[in-house]
Amino acid sequence: MTIGAAAYLGTVVVIPTRNRASIAMNAIRSVLEQPVENIAVMVSDNSTSDDDREQLLNFCNGLADPRLRYLRPPHSLSMSSHWEWAIQQALEFYQVSHVIYLTDRMMFRRDGLKEVVDLAALPGQGYYLQPRSNRRHCQASQS
Repeated sequence: MTIGAAAYLGTVVVIPTRNRASIAMNAIRSVLEQPVENIAVMVSDNSTSDDDREQLLNFCNGLADPRLRYLRPPHSLSMSSHWEWAIQQALEFYQVSHVIYLTDRMMFRRDGLKEVVDLAALPGQGYYLQPRSNRRHCQASQS
């Protein structure tokens, strides 16, 4: 399928985090447990706490999931600089057509990522998600 003139090549979910290893693990699990093909997860750990860094690195390594990549910026960054660094890393490492940010405090509900990826694969000018009133589903609106 195409998006405008570009083919859908896959999606990387970027999970930026700082000093919240225990909740970042929930966000990571929520992506990896999705029934979606051609998906990757990049965890960008900007933690200043040695314990948080070690805990999250061990968690990611312990999953041994080839879709998952853990990395750290070369030094502590502000939030906006960290997010910019993370997207640059994602664009460098992955050959995908879509990038999704998932904050460490968020999780995808079951099949939620599939809905987003299915929308991304539709031809058109682009879409944004607008929550429905029940906050459990999203509807696409063409931009």
